[in-house]
Amino acid sequence: MKRLGSALLLLLLAACASLPSSSPARIEIFELTDTTFERTRNIRVWLPEGYDEAEGPFPVFYMFDGQNLFDATLSEYSSAEWEADETAARLIGEGKIAPIIIVGIDNAGIHRSAEYLPFGEPMVGLADDEAMGTALDQFFRQNIFPLIEGKYKASTEDRALGGSSFGGIATLTVAMDDPSLFSRLLVESPSLWISEFRVMEKIKESSPEIWPARIYTAMGTREITGTCPAAPQERDDQLVTLHLQMTDYLRGKGLGEDRLLAVIDECAIHSEVAWAKRFPQAFEFLYAE
Repeated sequence: MKRLGSALLLLLLAACASLPSSSPARIEIFELTDTTFERTRNIRVWLPEGYDEAEGPFPVFYMFDGQNLFDATLSEYSSAEWEADETAARLIGEGKIAPIIIVGIDNAGIHRSAEYLPFGEPMVGLADDEAMGTALDQFFRQNIFPLIEGKYKASTEDRALGGSSFGGIATLTVAMDDPSLFSRLLVESPSLWISEFRVMEKIKESSPEIWPARIYTAMGTREITGTCPAAPQERDDQLVTLHLQMTDYLRGKGLGEDRLLAVIDECAIHSEVAWAKRFPQAFEFLYAE
């Protein structure tokens, strides 16, 4: 019996050793010098477990402010991260979303506002002729897509784009300037007050057919006072009002509850902490079957 037990154990170990192993989830980081803004930045690519063995193509979630997505020690503003990799891995493991690739595009540091905003904004010292946000669609077409779709098993059709704050404005700008690029949008805490509400006006005047299949957007009720207690509550009230107004504009263009989820998050502040907390909800809505 002892010999039989040992033999069975050896057979089980051999069987386990012969089972195919999945490649682990991982982040690959490389440097890109783009031809649009003529700057060098890091691109951070999260690949899901089993990526190497799968045929693909994988849906791709492109995100602004790549420094803040995966590593809290790199986060520039709040010493917190979006937890994008942990959240995606968990939801994929639970079968709530299909495996995807996440591409984090680092911002340009002191040039962030210039790259993300389509119009000038005095509060950040940006003149109209310095605002380059209207070139973001070109940036994706000429630099980001060829790189990612040439190097990875990336879908050329199922693309999402997301960002927060000025990155939320950048996301809306790209969607309006070239509707063919992305089919899903994540717009967190967008700075809709910028440029004397010119982005709001652009949304209001936009054609209904330009908007993608799914949009998740959210705003906290303490975006400003949560990080700057001395700020007047009226500023937060304005942000909520603008977000509700944007939602009304989009609803008026035919985006029903199956296409648009707009959230007012009570007491949430302007921080990666809040965006990470809402990320599972955003993922599930954007990638719902």
